Amino acid sequence: MLSEIKKALRAGGELLLVDFERKEGELKEFVFNMVRAGKETFRQEFVEAGFELVEEIDLFKEQYVLRFRLPAP
Repeated sequence: MLSEIKKALRAGGELLLVDFERKEGELKEFVFNMVRAGKETFRQEFVEAGFELVEEIDLFKEQYVLRFRLPAP
């Protein structure tokens, strides 16, 4: 999926990942079960795919935003 996103973005293009914090006992069970992985896993996957992390935004108590940029080649 990330390789296809990279093809669609121009150098300098940005992407936001908005998701729930995967914290057992703090999320309703049905939400917790739908969240595939934690924030650090996603951060690592995006960086390994060639994106750079621009910033992390705490959106709400249960959610976060990771802002990534596709650097110039």
